[in-house]
Amino acid sequence: MINKGEVITLENNEDYVVSNILINNNKNYYLLLKIENENEVTEEFLIVKENDENSFEIVTDEEFKDIKKKFALLLVAENDEKKQLFKTAHINAAKTEIAPLVLMPGDPLRAKFVAENFLEDYHLVNEVRNMFAYTGYYKGIMVTVMASGMGMPSAGIYYHELFKFYDVKKIIRIGTCGATKEDQKLMDVVIANKAYTNSNFAETYCGRTQNISYGSKNLTDNLIIASNENSIKSHIGGSFTMDFFGPYIDITKLRANIPKDFDTKAEEMECFGLFLIASELQKEAGCILTIVDSPFDKKIVSSEERETGLKNMIKIALDAIIK
Repeated sequence: MINKGEVITLENNEDYVVSNILINNNKNYYLLLKIENENEVTEEFLIVKENDENSFEIVTDEEFKDIKKKFALLLVAENDEKKQLFKTAHINAAKTEIAPLVLMPGDPLRAKFVAENFLEDYHLVNEVRNMFAYTGYYKGIMVTVMASGMGMPSAGIYYHELFKFYDVKKIIRIGTCGATKEDQKLMDVVIANKAYTNSNFAETYCGRTQNISYGSKNLTDNLIIASNENSIKSHIGGSFTMDFFGPYIDITKLRANIPKDFDTKAEEMECFGLFLIASELQKEAGCILTIVDSPFDKKIVSSEERETGLKNMIKIALDAIIK
């Protein structure tokens, strides 16, 4: 028996490389690709069977149809096996276990909350570093909800790996934020259509020095539409993405650097990174946030109010991502 990748010469003096091997009824069959020259393999193929050592016979027309189908099934099975073995440095889910549509909170337990309360037939697909990811179905459409951790350095890793290696098409960040306007109330929802940062994240990631990144118009529009359809008022505008938790620092000077026409509606820690990475990789990204602290309101939000507010945000995000 010869191995994959080996070159054999048939009686017609043509060279072929062994692309795949099938054992059927104790006979060895080989899928051969023709070699045009030393550096090129053509799409022309043959199926031969091994009669004895180094003796090959092209299959008959009667055998060809059956053996060709079995080779096709073999190739599909091998491809599925490769997908199951696929994983990145930070995600051990099979490629088929991550949906093209992903919601991303920062908190792993919030990902669990979304799965338990909004998804059907969900299952845990990643737990590396306890960064839980769950895949299930929302209104019959496959959706993944996965935690990102806090801050752009953590979240950026997952945004990049999901877009780049798992072929994710859309990510919506669902998170919490601080208010920036007096008319914003605790537990209000903010849809961020752009993000400003004073961080050098863009230079680190892609060698650019930009400080503003933008959400995908289609996904942002869908968030606004879903908000209206659910009769949930949303503030729409920019997010100030910081490298540190806002309430712990004096951010007055930092705010002074934000362009005056930026219309800041939220302060948080991940949005700029998501929008930037999605733009670089030509994917779609959106961001929806719930206000949980405000310099204009010292009220302590009850657990019931917090849960209701978060559910509003999650419902809008899910309805938007499946549009």
